[in-house]
Amino acid sequence: MKHVVHVSDSASRLAGGMFESVRGLCRSLAAGDRWRPAMVAAQDPHAEQDAAAWDGIPLDVVPGGKLDRLIGTRILRSIEASAPEIIHLHGVWGPASRATWRLTARHGGPGLVISPRGMLEPWALQLSRWKKKAAWLAWTHALVERAAIIHALCEEEAEALARLAPGVPICVIPNGIDLPEPRAPEEPASSERILLFLGRIHPKKGLEPLIEAWARVPLAAALGWRLAIAGWDDGGYKAGLVAQVRDLGIADSVSFLGPAFRDVKQRVFRSAAAFVLPSFSEGLPMAVLEAWSFGLPVIMTDECHLGVGFACEAALRVEPTVASLAAGLADLATSRSADELMAMGLRGRALVESRFTWPRIGEDMADVYDWIVGGAKPMSIRRSDAPERLLAPWAHRPASGKILRDFTGKAGCPARPQAVIGT
Repeated sequence: MKHVVHVSDSASRLAGGMFESVRGLCRSLAAGDRWRPAMVAAQDPHAEQDAAAWDGIPLDVVPGGKLDRLIGTRILRSIEASAPEIIHLHGVWGPASRATWRLTARHGGPGLVISPRGMLEPWALQLSRWKKKAAWLAWTHALVERAAIIHALCEEEAEALARLAPGVPICVIPNGIDLPEPRAPEEPASSERILLFLGRIHPKKGLEPLIEAWARVPLAAALGWRLAIAGWDDGGYKAGLVAQVRDLGIADSVSFLGPAFRDVKQRVFRSAAAFVLPSFSEGLPMAVLEAWSFGLPVIMTDECHLGVGFACEAALRVEPTVASLAAGLADLATSRSADELMAMGLRGRALVESRFTWPRIGEDMADVYDWIVGGAKPMSIRRSDAPERLLAPWAHRPASGKILRDFTGKAGCPARPQAVIGT
């Protein structure tokens, strides 16, 4: 059996949805008979507590001080000690990526798979853009160019990556989930109907416009709906949201539940009547898939990259603006019967069962690994329909036909010669 090492900055809940998605992928690979997965990650405050969640997957949580986190030496040594045929890197900005960059600078090393997981989406590149520009110039660009393949979670991410890294093969394989037991028909309905947000408490999730929109639709609360916000606070952002709720005078219908993992998360989903994710940017959100798996109707933005949910009428489309969210909330609370909402949720459950379960996704990823080491080309590999190089948010794009500047800042810097993606 061949060996693949997965590498990430965190193997705990601090990684957010990536914790669930990388762990699920490793477990699905381990259940097969083609690739033996292991996990290497940097130490963090929850790593020891969450180690048991890896269910026997070999896990090396690497300690290190500030210097080691900067250059990733201990992560590099851990990867080398595993002697894998494939390195699968998740994320592109932290110590794991720097360790992988250093390791892959050597010729004849393992094949490299990179899963940016939304970190190279245009909106995400706007955050801390000058730090990311420096990282891109220092190591990230070279790292991406060395990849045997880049893993995109959806077609939209694949298009952006094709412009960013012309000629590098790209595969599209979504996240998956473990299906919970369906809701029992005899479960009593709550006296209140909960509209749930569950995810990282972060500006990109669209919580500020959601809270403002909730205040503009008081009829939702009058009809028994409550907005519940669950998730861990990223960088102290929650305090401003709590103040916003207080200032808008809606504290009686909006609650903050705190972090929700494993059994607590299951209870939170089972107590909800609908789910909302008004994000400005996502790779492919685990939380929406989980909501559908529990039979919940969903309100979400196009930026969640799950257009199939709109197509099968399992979700209501909104934009991450106050006006659009207010209209979506009013639609949910006043225009949809309980039977309609239940039918939406059941369509979401059927969608997840058919397309987003881990056994299928593990097989698809194993096919990609096999291709890297000489196997047949899998169906998940896409061609690029956007060959021009993507300009980063910090790059200047004139309105006229003036010379453009790419990541390097050099006038007219050409992309490397085009290759057909997937060949």
